[in-house]
Amino acid sequence: MNAAARLLTFAAGMLMLSACSKTSETSFNAPPTPASRTPAPPMIVPTPTAPAFDINGLWLPSGASDVLSVVGDKPLLTAAGRRQFDANRTAAAHGDYRWDNTQRCEPPGMPRIMSFAEPVDISSDPHLIALAFQHQRLVRFIHLDDTYPAVTDTSYMGESRGHWDGQALIVETSHFKTGPVLDSTGLPHGPKLVTTERIERASDDTLIDHITIRDDDMYQRPWQAEVTLQRKPGLQFHEENCSAGDPPRR
Repeated sequence: MNAAARLLTFAAGMLMLSACSKTSETSFNAPPTPASRTPAPPMIVPTPTAPAFDINGLWLPSGASDVLSVVGDKPLLTAAGRRQFDANRTAAAHGDYRWDNTQRCEPPGMPRIMSFAEPVDISSDPHLIALAFQHQRLVRFIHLDDTYPAVTDTSYMGESRGHWDGQALIVETSHFKTGPVLDSTGLPHGPKLVTTERIERASDDTLIDHITIRDDDMYQRPWQAEVTLQRKPGLQFHEENCSAGDPPRR
């Protein structure tokens, strides 16, 4: 083999070694192909708890008359609560209902609104339950998750947060505006009022709202009231005008 042939053979060998080196480098240093990567786990989207029963529809408090139906022992008032209640009853005996804020066309607040014998339209989705009352066209919202931020301001209806517990809807309400009374008998409440409702279905068209009332300023211990609501498919809302000085509710 002459010198030129040996030179060509050497050059070809060097090219082959270079190609093998690049192949080996690629196989060890190149990033893995998409097919070899570990797939990411699927995203898990929380699913709201399904309601235990259909709460939607037009409901009417049965037998309610703006007086809370006390379950068990009567409320045990503190000294401050007794003074306020006695003052309200004394004024009412003389025809003075200025202690009743509804006589000034103000909202009755919670839980009093639940005892009015007037229609309430309940609608819901997985995040929110809305109660639209015929009385003064008031609306109460029950938040079922954190979609809506919590509020710190006080209001007549308060701030309601709820969740489904088996066959019951549990609702805790706080942040009440002071001034309203709990019912037309003049039961008082203070700024520490917290209500806890356990709403259960007695039948397809009957709800029982068990209400626990806690207010350390006005009552010696928590006490319970109860409101029954019946679904009335043919029920209709009527226009209602509030006029200060209307006869007090009984």
